Amino acid sequence: MSITTSSLRSRGRISYNLARNVMSEIGKRAGVPFHAHLARHWRAVKWSRSGVSLKTIMNLLGHESLKTTQVYLEMLERFRPG
Repeated sequence: MSITTSSLRSRGRISYNLARNVMSEIGKRAGVPFHAHLARHWRAVKWSRSGVSLKTIMNLLGHESLKTTQVYLEMLERFRPG
């Protein structure tokens, strides 16, 4: 897969499939697994560690309850590499 600026755009938007393929290709080139959901997890933890409120993270992730977001972040912290 060749990643170019022109291949990233389709009528000014990046499709989910294209984003997934680009992330997968980046992971392959770097020799590590990388995908959209992993990026989502990473971002949520970064926000939390930077002091972003749980309610703001909830809204950014599209969760409907604070409990879901809290459980999500606790799970990520529990499995974080030491």
